[in-house]
Amino acid sequence: MPVCGDAHFDQYLSLGPMCRYAKDLPLLLEIMAGPNASRLRLAEPVNVDKVKIYYPQKLDLTVNAVPIAPEIRESLRSALKYFQNKGGYTEPLNFRYFADSMQLASTELQSLTDVPNVFATARPNLLWELLKVTFRQSEHTFATIFMYLLSASKATVSEQNRARYRQMAAELKQEFTDKLATDGVFLMPSFPKPALRHYESFGHVTGFMYTMIINALGFPATQVPLGFNRDGLPVGIQVVAGPNQDRLCLAVAQELEQAFGGWQLPK
Repeated sequence: MPVCGDAHFDQYLSLGPMCRYAKDLPLLLEIMAGPNASRLRLAEPVNVDKVKIYYPQKLDLTVNAVPIAPEIRESLRSALKYFQNKGGYTEPLNFRYFADSMQLASTELQSLTDVPNVFATARPNLLWELLKVTFRQSEHTFATIFMYLLSASKATVSEQNRARYRQMAAELKQEFTDKLATDGVFLMPSFPKPALRHYESFGHVTGFMYTMIINALGFPATQVPLGFNRDGLPVGIQVVAGPNQDRLCLAVAQELEQAFGGWQLPK
């Protein structure tokens, strides 16, 4: 749960429901939203056939990003083809500044203040902690140490670029909001690879940009499983909607679940 004094913390880093079946998501989300649930209008019916389906014109955001695996591309194509075969509206989009997602998201997250220190001392010896975690002697996970290192050093975004990136993020958010409005969703990868082994994700750090940028901009997103690859690993995409339009994400998720089988036993 959010434990930071910064007002933006629960916008960027907060809990969301995870269910085996998409039909259970609206109820759980309504409970978790508490007094804000009325803004989401989760009980309002959604005609999925009227929802506009947008998708990235270009999947690989930057040349130095983790390449998107063929099975992830195919998952997105399959979802698009499903809606196209139903006669739905689909349109490719090329959002300005979307290629800068990693820098924009990092700037927003690093701007948080009053983030609690998980270490016992105010200035931990991070090299010593990294050595201890290598031999499983640390009280903290590698993920905790890694993220603290990035946050403390502000290594991913230089000071001189932060104001520019904040302005770019504001413009990207407005562009997203205007396009998706109250009747559109954006289909995009959640991660460029199928499920990874433990700690393997730290070798694919730029792969987090696909979810980081959506969190940083404050848009709702629902992760939707779309089957398995040839190795039996789950693959899927995320469905993004405009502010307070969570019900569109959930409705499209339920539609895709019916079409592709949704959650299935691991193979």
